[in-house]
Amino acid sequence: MHLTRPLYQPQLWQKALPTLKSAHLKSIAQATGIKFAGPKATVLERIQGELSRHEAGKKQQSENDGDKGLSVLSIDMGIRNLAFAHLTVPPSSSSSSTSTPAKRPGVTLNAWHRIDISTNQLSTSTSPEPINSSLPKLERKKEEKERQKEAHTMNEIYTPDFYAQNAYAFLTTLLEKYQPTHILIERQRFRSASGAAVQEWSLRVGVFEGVLYAVLYTLARQRRLGLPSYKPAPLSGFFGSGNFVDFGPGPVVNGIEPSRVLRYWGERMGFKSFFLEGKEKKTAKDGKKVKIDLAGHWLDPEHPITDEVDEDGDLSTDLIVGEDVGLNETLHAYLAKWHRKRGKEKRKDIGKLDDLADCLVQGMTWLEWQVMRDRILREGVDFLLADGN
Repeated sequence: MHLTRPLYQPQLWQKALPTLKSAHLKSIAQATGIKFAGPKATVLERIQGELSRHEAGKKQQSENDGDKGLSVLSIDMGIRNLAFAHLTVPPSSSSSSTSTPAKRPGVTLNAWHRIDISTNQLSTSTSPEPINSSLPKLERKKEEKERQKEAHTMNEIYTPDFYAQNAYAFLTTLLEKYQPTHILIERQRFRSASGAAVQEWSLRVGVFEGVLYAVLYTLARQRRLGLPSYKPAPLSGFFGSGNFVDFGPGPVVNGIEPSRVLRYWGERMGFKSFFLEGKEKKTAKDGKKVKIDLAGHWLDPEHPITDEVDEDGDLSTDLIVGEDVGLNETLHAYLAKWHRKRGKEKRKDIGKLDDLADCLVQGMTWLEWQVMRDRILREGVDFLLADGN
């Protein structure tokens, strides 16, 4: 990152935004993780609100204990295949101005796991494969009965108390262990690939997503008001703007739309054809592959993303891996499977890669959005519009 102006320029972006065209506002919104759908006035108001909150947060941080860095818990939603990554960023430099390039502190990956919430175990499960038609008839019938029994058991398991108990246990464990300043939760879509049907499994995960928010809100209100669990708390100020929710004391919670993450990298890495209509339109499977490859490039020093991807040098290609044994086992298994797809030798399989990739890419993307917002507060919006968009 190149800092060529004073560190804090409060008027640059505020004066410039109202003068910009809709296309420019869309570019700014997309680069900072802000929803850009709607008329120009709505998008402008949304950008101004998000940047003002970001600016206020920086001021409050400076007035209190200063910059202590970030501790980000990124969650890819699921029940049998929930994945999370824990990322930390050390405090940034405190220089008020500079004429020399300054790099953002590196990002450290401290934890990266996929778990089965229903069993509280690390998960390597995948979607069930079709029953092998080559099996003898009796074996096929036995397999069918076992799957029917499992489906019935699952219906019995996923009750309201299941969601409540597991959401509380999951979150309190991670909050205590990682002390996050921010929690990112993947937003759920009830329909896939524009289909009309709503899958039962999507509803279950959507319910669990809502319970996670409820638990986080309850914990925050208890911290703020010192309330026992049975006493109701006032609801004013609970809902934030857009996908941001201010729960008060404790971590800031953000809902992240997967499509916004993919669009961000589409612009940065030059695969804009991802969003073309008609015959050239890419599928959800293509989007998963992009995220899997992004994670692989970040994690493998021998296959980094090239410098040509981003001329400004702001792309988060440097990812430091922590020393946790479980983390490194996941990393090596991930890279082994990722390379195997490229013709290398077979190694131990850890199951699906996309869940692990999703939570990591989500966390890294959110950090990129914070960097872009910091630059706008510091430099104005000219650097985003320099390419003539």
